[in-house]
Order: sequence, then C-alpha cells, then structure tokens
Amino acid sequence: MTPAERLQRYLERELELLVRYGELQGKIEQYVHAGQADLVAVQAGEARRLADECAELERAARPLAARAGGDRLRELEARLAAGRESALAAGRRSQAALSDSLGELAARIRELQGRPRTPSSPFTRIGRPMLVDLDS
Repeated sequence: MTPAERLQRYLERELELLVRYGELQGKIEQYVHAGQADLVAVQAGEARRLADECAELERAARPLAARAGGDRLRELEARLAAGRESALAAGRRSQAALSDSLGELAARIRELQGRPRTPSSPFTRIGRPMLVDLDS
C-alpha cells in the first residue's frame, strides 16, 4: 500500500469518526434536555473515545501528508475540514445545553436551600429513649 493510499484511508476513517462524533453530540443534547444523566455520561465517554481515535489518526497521517499529494486527497481534506467544523458546532451546542441544564440545577438547589425548614413534630419523638429527671 502506498503512502497516498494509506493517507486516504486514514482521512476517510477520520471523516467517518467525525460524523459519528457529531451524531453523538446530538444524542447528548437530546439526553440533556430529557434529564437522563446516566445516558449523557455514557455518550460523553463514547465521544471522548472517538475524539482520541481521531487524534491518533491525525498523528499517523501527518508524516504521510508530506509524501502524498493529489486532487483526490485535497478534496478529501476539504471534506474533512467541513466535518471538523460540523463536529465542533455540534459539540458547542451540546455543551451549551449541558451548561444551561447545570445552571437550572444550581438555581433549583439554591431555591431549595433558601426554604425554611419545618420543625419536626413532637410526635416523631415518641418511642425514643429520653433522660427524665425524677428528682424534680
């Protein structure tokens, strides 16, 4: 396999990963709006794995790009740049949704902390041992 073919394969795989990453960010945004924190955590872990794999592919493709050239690769690199922008935009949207959700949660916690606490009923202490002064 020539370096150009290997580079093309790496770039195509990276493009696939970026599309999948964008889809995952959309799912994360949906789960944030639905309030499903467990699914957000699972999808965020998967997105992190995809991002790591993309970074590895970029590192492997960097030395090959110096040797390879061609119109097909330029077209693929242009598509890859558009895919990166799309994935970044999806990431920003999901991050904004998560930030809004966390802000709402913090406001709700502050609201609950500000409520006065009701004293417990004297009847809740029935059955608990007490110290009684018999001399008084």
